[in-house]
Amino acid sequence: MASHQKQLCGAVDCIKIVFPCETSRPSLRTFRSWQSKGWLPVHKIGSHLTFFDPEEVRAALDRRFRVNPVEPPLTHRRNPIMTRLILSAEMLAALLAAVGNLTAQFIILLTE
Repeated sequence: MASHQKQLCGAVDCIKIVFPCETSRPSLRTFRSWQSKGWLPVHKIGSHLTFFDPEEVRAALDRRFRVNPVEPPLTHRRNPIMTRLILSAEMLAALLAAVGNLTAQFIILLTE
């Protein structure tokens, strides 16, 4: 059985592995900023040597920056006001008839 060993590399190489497209990869300064904020897992040897596992870095970036799609909520089911506004066909017909009567009465008043 072959064992999978973790690949540790420096910041520049890790950036190249995690972000293969040159035009969309972050700068070394941005990468180091993420490191200093504790957003990236680091293997530190001594006080200055830092190494990264590209798989761990990718997983950390996914956890930190991934935005999952959100489906729009059904407002008439969550909002009680909208729930009350859903009318049956009979209620809608009665409402339209009442509005029609009011409109007719308003027109009569205006023409007098």
